[in-house]
Amino acid sequence: MTLVYLMRHGETEWNGARRLQGQADIPLSETGRAQVRARRSALGARPVVAVASDLRRTVETAELMGCSAAETDTALREIDLGDWEGRYIDDLMEEDPAAYLNWRYGRFTPPGAECWPDFCDRTISALRRHAARSEAQTGELVVFCHGGAIRAVLDQLIGLPLDRIDPLPPAGLCVVRLTETAKLLSYNMKLR
Repeated sequence: MTLVYLMRHGETEWNGARRLQGQADIPLSETGRAQVRARRSALGARPVVAVASDLRRTVETAELMGCSAAETDTALREIDLGDWEGRYIDDLMEEDPAAYLNWRYGRFTPPGAECWPDFCDRTISALRRHAARSEAQTGELVVFCHGGAIRAVLDQLIGLPLDRIDPLPPAGLCVVRLTETAKLLSYNMKLR
């Protein structure tokens, strides 16, 4: 059994502007850094195995949470948004609200983008690999990642349909107990 802490990176300028990032390497904003610092006590000081997406916003989140030695893994990157990367959500909703909502629910792939099933396979494979390593060490894994990666875990491992999951806010934290199956222990864990 492994306890997996899934932490979304803090806010970036693009998050604040409601702009889709995908794999664009956008750093945290000052607001995002403050959000992460406010969460620092949520993990405590116990030893954990830590891994992060290799994008700056997640690496910086890990550092601010006191996990500067977190291993990085490109397989934990956010979904590739193709032609939608950098687009404003409001513009997409005005142009084609059904396409945007179907994308949010994993039923539409924007031009040039990674499809939901491939993204889920990539994310879940990486999570399981790091969880197995963690189980042999501390039994606790902290994954600094993206909202899409967390939604993939909740969809694929917990069975929560995407249209039933509110997006996790920046610096949000979920806890999952991972055995042969998975159980959601906390969603958007409150600060201690």
